[in-house]
Amino acid sequence: MGQVVAVWKNTIPGILTCQGAIPQNEEVASLTTASTFGDVCAVHVTRQSAGMCLKRTFGLVYFEGNYRGFPKPFWEGEPAGPGADSFDRQDDPAVLVARASLSAITGQADVRFQGAAVRALAPLESEWGFREIPALLAQHLPEDIAGWDHGNDHRGGIEYWWKDRDFRTVQFVDWDPSPPRAVATWTRYTGTGSQSGTGTPTPGTGLLVGTFAA
Repeated sequence: MGQVVAVWKNTIPGILTCQGAIPQNEEVASLTTASTFGDVCAVHVTRQSAGMCLKRTFGLVYFEGNYRGFPKPFWEGEPAGPGADSFDRQDDPAVLVARASLSAITGQADVRFQGAAVRALAPLESEWGFREIPALLAQHLPEDIAGWDHGNDHRGGIEYWWKDRDFRTVQFVDWDPSPPRAVATWTRYTGTGSQSGTGTPTPGTGLLVGTFAA
């Protein structure tokens, strides 16, 4: 595999490469081995349960407490997706929005993975999210979001990303939404709707957009 990658790198200077041996878990040894010869680490994040999938998508970048500690960027090759022929099928729009948002916020490259793209004889847009998720992310996530400041309340609350008073984060219904600073207003986007409020966000799943009080 290293010899194949080297051919492309020597032929097209400046390209980013990754080898095809994609790990099926997020263990450090697997990630390191699977990205030996490439510039990027391609990975199949855990898909079996929504909570674990989201936790491990974030964990790749948080890297056991060392934010961005892994020496190479990540490419989500086959994340959870909808449709009858999608592996470890995930059809909940709120979970799909949360997963895609978390990948974008943490600066990971992403692939749209869905049953119709695997083997179903159906248009890609026939399964929810093909058009809806990119539009939602483009509307609410700035291009420089992965470079924003980030942190939590140090007592178990979720990670928030902010620039001045504006913040973004990803929620899952089982996670503590306590913020690192007092929240003025928030809106949670679930893909098929939204909920808004003031103060600490209520439990839920989706992309959370809002402003701090100060």
